[in-house]
Amino acid sequence: MFKSQAAGWLWFCMSKKSKVSISTKGVNTIMKTKILLMLALVLTLVLAASAPPLASADSPVVPFKGTYHGVPVAKFDPECICVKQTFEFDGQATHLGESHFSATGTVYQGPPMWQFGEGTFIADNGDKLYWKFDGTGEFLPGGLVDFWGDYWITGGTGRFVDVTGEGTYSGTATAAPSPNAWGIISFYGKLYK
Repeated sequence: MFKSQAAGWLWFCMSKKSKVSISTKGVNTIMKTKILLMLALVLTLVLAASAPPLASADSPVVPFKGTYHGVPVAKFDPECICVKQTFEFDGQATHLGESHFSATGTVYQGPPMWQFGEGTFIADNGDKLYWKFDGTGEFLPGGLVDFWGDYWITGGTGRFVDVTGEGTYSGTATAAPSPNAWGIISFYGKLYK
């Protein structure tokens, strides 16, 4: 009936059928406070002992976040009246450590701007996570573009076999090719085993 012997004992002591009682008659206020604190401590320990364990590293859901820097390459494609992108960025992510990120994407400049594509995260040991993305963005003064959206992890290799996931991404990059082109992108989400 009870998750632990301590919980059963506490119920027994507190029930009306119990002959055990705690009387504070004739006890000063300081002593009453100590007794109440002790009861609160016992109750806290009982509840903590019967609580389910917290998620561990072996949990089927783990957080995922990363940040990558690099030079995006974008070329206008007159056939689709869109911009074709390639990304080769380096950075760091949870569960990947120092790693490489590559992707190809298509951007319809809108309004509203729409971007979609797919890519790969590659850990130093060669294990991979495959992902797809769909999002939007806006041009900023100074030749920059902010972009953001959703991504989905669709599988992987090595320790990431059968891993899926989802989350959001956001970043900033130079909007046009230049000798000083740069980009940064961050990912926040979860991986599922």
